[in-house]
Amino acid sequence: MQPASRAAYARLVKQGWTDCLRKIHADAPIYPFWHYSRNRWQRDAGLRIDHVLPSPDLAHRLIEAGVDKASFGKAQ
Repeated sequence: MQPASRAAYARLVKQGWTDCLRKIHADAPIYPFWHYSRNRWQRDAGLRIDHVLPSPDLAHRLIEAGVDKASFGKAQ
C-alpha cells in the first residue's frame, strides 16, 4: 500500500515475475485477507497482503489460482 512497496512490486512484474491471481482472475476483485473490523468480510472489502509470483521460467506452468474464502469465512 506504500509507494515504495508498490514500486518494488512493479519492478518484479516488469522483470517477468507473474502475479498468479491476476493472471487467472484479471479484473476480479479477489482478496486473500479481510480485517475483522468494520464488517470488511461481509462487505468483501479485503486486501492483497500476499502474492505468489512465480519466476518467468515457471509462470507458463500456472493452471489455477484463487482464494479459499470458505475457510476464512468459517472463522467469522
